[in-house]
Amino acid sequence: MLMWDIWSRYILCVPGAFLTGLALLLYVPHVEPARVKTVTQNLKIAGHEYY
Repeated sequence: MLMWDIWSRYILCVPGAFLTGLALLLYVPHVEPARVKTVTQNLKIAGHEYY
C-alpha cells in the first residue's frame, strides 16, 4: 500500500508541475505590457523551474 501512495503522488504531481510551469510561461505576454520588469522576470524564472 505504501508503494501505491508514493506512485500516486508522482502520477498527480509531475503533470501538475509541468502544467503550472507552462501556464506561468504563457502568462508572461499578458503581463509584459504593464512594464513591470520584476514581475515578468519572476514569472519566467518560476516557469522555467517547473517546465
